[in-house]
Amino acid sequence: MTFAFKLFFFFVVLAWNAGIYVEFLTRLWGKMALAIPFLQVVYSHVCHQDPAKVIRFAGMQTLVCARCAGIYFGVFVVAFLMLFFKDVPIISLKYLLPSFLPLILDVILVNLGLYAYSKPLAFSTGFVLGSVGIYYFYRTISLNLKGKKN
Repeated sequence: MTFAFKLFFFFVVLAWNAGIYVEFLTRLWGKMALAIPFLQVVYSHVCHQDPAKVIRFAGMQTLVCARCAGIYFGVFVVAFLMLFFKDVPIISLKYLLPSFLPLILDVILVNLGLYAYSKPLAFSTGFVLGSVGIYYFYRTISLNLKGKKN
């Protein structure tokens, strides 16, 4: 995988994450507020945007729920880290399934009423899935660009 591709992907992920926090960014550049209605519609296609589950701070909120924010932040962190690797290290697929389990268990246990929804826990389980999941995306792209099978 070329550095140019990794850099391009990183900036796409950066822009996606910036959109999630657009309300916070309006403090830096007020005209960004004009993009909020459009971005709310865009992010509504990937997240339920339940008002009780979005991250709120200082009167502002994210455009996705805490779990989705964690997923996309995990993708962002790994996209950044991959800029520093020439090749994507090969790690067994056996780590992919366990990265889903904390998220799935959290959703099931909350829906069963065994405990209340926790934004930090939802963000954390999303982060684990996002960071591990995007690693395997990188691995697949890298192997396919080299002409190898997974």
